[in-house]
Amino acid sequence: GDQKLSWVDAGVAGVWAITPDMSVVYREGTGHGLGTTGTAWCGGLGKMRSISVGSQSIWGLNRADEVFVKIGLSKNDTKGKEWAKVDGSMRTISVGPTGVCWAVDKAETVWRRWGAKSSNNLGTKWQSVG
Repeated sequence: GDQKLSWVDAGVAGVWAITPDMSVVYREGTGHGLGTTGTAWCGGLGKMRSISVGSQSIWGLNRADEVFVKIGLSKNDTKGKEWAKVDGSMRTISVGPTGVCWAVDKAETVWRRWGAKSSNNLGTKWQSVG
């Protein structure tokens, strides 16, 4: 049957989504210039409550507001590496096509991930933006 989704995001790295039980899924055949609607949903990619898709990385938040990033996404490795935990506790997160990451915490403070870019997806620290 049809895949039920509670979250979807699309970027250079393709179409990624979250199911109602917080499983992360990837739409095979999307991203990195393929430009198709894809062929099937692929699961087994962890559990997150929200995600943001960039070009070489995906940033995610789990139920406890912990921050994770999946790096190494490319045309040859469409699902990238394992999720790596990053410091911080955030309510929302967004990564752009150049790898720059922004987030908002529970106190509604805006943060930018210092040093996060295509050549260093993880960056070095969170910097508050007044």
